[in-house]
Parts: sequence; structure tokens; C-alpha cells
Amino acid sequence: MSRSRHPGKKAAKAIAAFPVSGVQSAPGAPELLSAAADALNALDAAGIPVTLAHGAVITDVGYVFALGGEPGPWRVRSRMLAPFPFTPGDD
Repeated sequence: MSRSRHPGKKAAKAIAAFPVSGVQSAPGAPELLSAAADALNALDAAGIPVTLAHGAVITDVGYVFALGGEPGPWRVRSRMLAPFPFTPGDD
């Protein structure tokens, strides 16, 4: 893979170009971002490759994307875009 086509290079440029002046961190933000990184690392360790595209987390198993509404905007869906069948007591 050539240096110009390295996927991390484009992400690093986007992060470096993001304006941060006047932005304050919300309380608990570092812990929440760490939890998100832990979840992505757990998917990777389980052999489930993750792609981030258009504001969604995309895997071969299902998707996580923003739908809006309550309880919070993020929802998990199977590859058929149907909610996963959860058993009582699941978090």
C-alpha cells in the first residue's frame, strides 16, 4: 500500500484539521471515549472487522447508527436493518 493511500493518514489529517478553539470537554468525556475505544478494540479482538462510514459503525454482523429519538439516538441493527432480538435482562 502506498503512503498516500494509507487509511490512517486521511483520518490523521481530518483530526488535525478539526477546529478546537473554544471547545470545552464535557464532564466524563474522556471516560466515555475510552469506553468507545474499548468496545471497538473488543470487536477487533473477536475477529469482527469494523468500518466507520457516514456516521455509522459497520460490521459483518450488524450496524450501529443514529436514528434519533429516545432512548438516545444510537441504535444497533442486524445486517437486515432489523433490531437484534434481545432476551429479557439484556443491557
